[in-house]
Amino acid sequence: MAVPATVISCCAAKHYPCNSMAKQNDKRLPAMNDAVPTPVKRNYDNFVVLRLIMSLLVMITHFKVLTQGELLKWLPMSPELAVAGFFVISGYVIIASYEKLPVMRSFFAKRFFRMYPLYALVIIVQTIGMSLFFIDDLGTQAASIIRYFVVNMLMLNFLQYDIGGLLAHAHNPGINPSLWTLKIEVMFYMIVPMLCWIFHRFRLAGLIVMFVLSTIYAEIMVRTGHAELSRQLPGALRFIVVGMALYYYRHKLVVPVRYAIPICLFGFIFLQFRDYPMPTWIFPLLSGPFIIMCATKIPFPRPKTDLSYGVYLFHAPLIQFSLLTGLYHDTWWFLAALVATACGLAYLGYHFIEVPCVNLGQKISKAAAMAPPAKTTVAVEVKPAE
Repeated sequence: MAVPATVISCCAAKHYPCNSMAKQNDKRLPAMNDAVPTPVKRNYDNFVVLRLIMSLLVMITHFKVLTQGELLKWLPMSPELAVAGFFVISGYVIIASYEKLPVMRSFFAKRFFRMYPLYALVIIVQTIGMSLFFIDDLGTQAASIIRYFVVNMLMLNFLQYDIGGLLAHAHNPGINPSLWTLKIEVMFYMIVPMLCWIFHRFRLAGLIVMFVLSTIYAEIMVRTGHAELSRQLPGALRFIVVGMALYYYRHKLVVPVRYAIPICLFGFIFLQFRDYPMPTWIFPLLSGPFIIMCATKIPFPRPKTDLSYGVYLFHAPLIQFSLLTGLYHDTWWFLAALVATACGLAYLGYHFIEVPCVNLGQKISKAAAMAPPAKTTVAVEVKPAE
């Protein structure tokens, strides 16, 4: 008896997810029993709070380093844990986002409208702010102003940190030292489909190989005197891979709240306030589980406004401009005023830039996901679930 075409199409959609990717109700079949992407009970969502805490830690560290003041000189702080935390969270959250709807054009549209609009606004404000210091000599500095604006709008911040050597004698010559991580984030977005493919093809072995190769690269860069390069890709990939592993195997991270709270407190003190170096391969393996445990295992109210990205982008220019204008004071009151200003700007940026652009990005992302794919002939080998 002939089988109706509708039955055949339903069976194909059930057993071959690649043929029905545009259908949001499709459920992926796991290829191994030890990595099942299913919801885990008693998990919390503290990512917004955690990102804000890490942004504030970066701000306090930059206040100490950029100003070289006495106020926080006694405090053994480093932005290393916070920066590592951002990469670990990206490996966890961004991979989860792509796995939910693995359509590249939809994914890239969503990420662009989430990251770029507020970043572009910050670059425009920085360019105008630094140009005002050359108000009587704009003609001479025009080339420097244009070059700074163009390369920074393209996220090539390493090509020019300021305008006309304005910060040449500062402890850090960049008007916004935080921006270097964003180009790594964008490069990570570009390879997310490949990273997901590697995991689904090679499972845990693929993650281990990527972690080892990234760690070897970072170690070579450190030992050859290129520590700055060790923090770029592929060196930073080891933190992202740890975040990926914690997402794919999140059902194995089972920690009761009564244990998670003291573990996270001890981990924060141990990892944040250390004044000694840690081996290249150990730090991601310690900081990664700590970060994700803080984000998913501790009950905490979720704020309605996400200030983390705005604080991360605004704080360094506020510090640098305060030094350039002579407004800086090495006091707790001034630090509190800087934090309040950064949070206030972040609040405005969230409601007037981020939210509208994210909503626009979601609409474009949905439209891109529903658009018919290009007609191409691709040989796909479909393996049954093990």
